[in-house]
Amino acid sequence: MKRLENKAFSLSGRGGTALLVHGLGGGPYEVQWLGEAIHERTGLSVRAFHLPGHEAFGTWMPASDHAQWIAAASREIRALRGSGPVHLVGFSTGATICLRMAEIEAMDGRVALLAPFVSVYKPPLLPVRAEVLLDALPGLKIVPRRGPRLGDRALRREVSRCLPFATMNLDAARSAKALIGLSMRDLGAVKAPVLIVQGARDGVVDPAGAKAIFAGIQGEKRLVELPGSDHLVALDGERERVFDEVVRFLKGE
Repeated sequence: MKRLENKAFSLSGRGGTALLVHGLGGGPYEVQWLGEAIHERTGLSVRAFHLPGHEAFGTWMPASDHAQWIAAASREIRALRGSGPVHLVGFSTGATICLRMAEIEAMDGRVALLAPFVSVYKPPLLPVRAEVLLDALPGLKIVPRRGPRLGDRALRREVSRCLPFATMNLDAARSAKALIGLSMRDLGAVKAPVLIVQGARDGVVDPAGAKAIFAGIQGEKRLVELPGSDHLVALDGERERVFDEVVRFLKGE
């Protein structure tokens, strides 16, 4: 596997395209190895792009909102149509964006959701959920971001090198929360086949969110739980299983 880089990338193939969407405060590096595996094992074209507000490195994460993210994803999908089915593969907030696209766009491909962001993980000793604090403290705009939750030290250093920001923009997080409300409300509109992959040890998003999406989707669906994985499922120790599951799903197997 290549060294991780926080850069948009395109891999030319045939038979359609897998469009990869990264998470809030992250970048294409979060799905880079998965994208390479999809290209190598399916022959599909692969495309990963920067969401608005995520294009540059810096201490302070810029503000951006879900209307901008959805518009950017829509532009990417339109640009890819005509060369075969467009499959969506999203991670964390990127998964929520892909879920929303499957609700509002006429999809001709499949949709894979990795560690979808429905609610923030709540440690047992925390008295309230983080979402409550977002609403209760509207004047709070920036907080320091945590390092990547990975057990492998070398991989943790590799991912830390790619982190675009030292902070998290809470207005962007509030907009992600609003997007979740829309996406969960309209789950019945999803017609495309859906794969959901969730790490059981996720300390960023609540794993129960994956089950809530699975329960609400009425069409073809599959939920895969990874017993040893935290949030970064496409980079963590069970990543090869993630690659295999997504590849088989995109092949329709």
